[in-house]
Amino acid sequence: MAHGYRRKRRVDELLKQEIAGVLSAELKDPRIGFATVMAVKSTPDLRTARVYVSVLGDEEEKQATLKVLRGAAGFVRSRVGDVVTLKYLPELHFELDRTLEEAARIETILGGLDPGDSEADPGSATEPAGILLLDKPVGPTSHDAVQVVRRAIGMRRVGHFGTLDPFATGLLVCGVGPATRLAPFCSGHDKTYEVTVRLGWRSTTDDPEGELSATQSVVEPTTEEIDEVCRAWTGRVAQTPPSYSAKHVGGKRAYERARAGETVTLLDVEVTIDSVTIERYAFPELALTVKCGGGTYMRALARDIGETLGTGGYCAALRRTRSGPFVVETAIGWDALAEPDLVRDAIQPTATAVAGLPFIQLSDAQQMAVANGQTIENLDPRRQEEGWVQLHGPSGFVGLGEFHREPQGWQLLPRRILYPEGEGR
Repeated sequence: MAHGYRRKRRVDELLKQEIAGVLSAELKDPRIGFATVMAVKSTPDLRTARVYVSVLGDEEEKQATLKVLRGAAGFVRSRVGDVVTLKYLPELHFELDRTLEEAARIETILGGLDPGDSEADPGSATEPAGILLLDKPVGPTSHDAVQVVRRAIGMRRVGHFGTLDPFATGLLVCGVGPATRLAPFCSGHDKTYEVTVRLGWRSTTDDPEGELSATQSVVEPTTEEIDEVCRAWTGRVAQTPPSYSAKHVGGKRAYERARAGETVTLLDVEVTIDSVTIERYAFPELALTVKCGGGTYMRALARDIGETLGTGGYCAALRRTRSGPFVVETAIGWDALAEPDLVRDAIQPTATAVAGLPFIQLSDAQQMAVANGQTIENLDPRRQEEGWVQLHGPSGFVGLGEFHREPQGWQLLPRRILYPEGEGR
């Protein structure tokens, strides 16, 4: 019975992913753009599957979209069958999802907004630009969250600076407008997480989304034993990323190969874990605060702590509370996305994302020079080392430059000019 339930759960999750892909990539009706696949629930015999979708808009728009989806059910099933290997692919029945509170909030957020609306002209004073901090709830992917922000402010040029898994909550740092070009500088920020590890269990994905199995004959570890293991996993350590991760293996994402049933072997990567602090422990639940460098997988850390203890373990809950200079307490909540003006007002100056870099003040002439890609000679003759710097002109943040030492002296090279005329904040 348990095996059958786990198989059904795997099938439902696989169908959800593939149906969503078909809707976004292959159905051309514009109304489909307002539909999100929230869940798939198949019957025990896997003969039929109800596909629950959240549709944005009023009741008339919802019903119209549902009619389109039901009419396309045969096509969707056929396209899913091209990539999913099952003895019998369930018949698909589309239904409106009316149970999830978050779905209703998204409808409120996006009601009346047209994703096809064009952005403001580049450089326009009305075009939002900068850093937006969002407290992501459980459920949406990071991409989903970005899509909601895009529609809320009427802009396509929005991106996030570090993924949060659907089961995770907390701080999602987003760049808006030219600020998206700072992603390489922000994705590596040090981070802080609240992590709940469930000991005595293992997960195929190292999180609650995977197939779970109980560890046999577990001896409950003491707090002292756990603290010793946590300390062993601090410093510069070798970490094996989860099989279900976005790492590339032979030209494909690791999770794509894992979902296809392939055995995925990932090479260890060196990561920095500054501290792992026990907050609460009552077997099997272990609550930790983790401070670490960019690129560290909390799912892998939870797994490794469990394996080192001999109990097994997976990341049952995860919340990001800090990323570089940003903290979740200053982020807007999901509800705030229902008010576009509030979202725009919450966008912070772009330079906050690179506050840790040295600051260089330019004159009008120097700002014009770097905006035109010109190198500036001997701007800071007292400088002692090469590296990246913030560039600010009379009208605010301009972008980033890099100092290089040459035989004739120091040179400032413009590298990322985001606001040639200054951000104006």
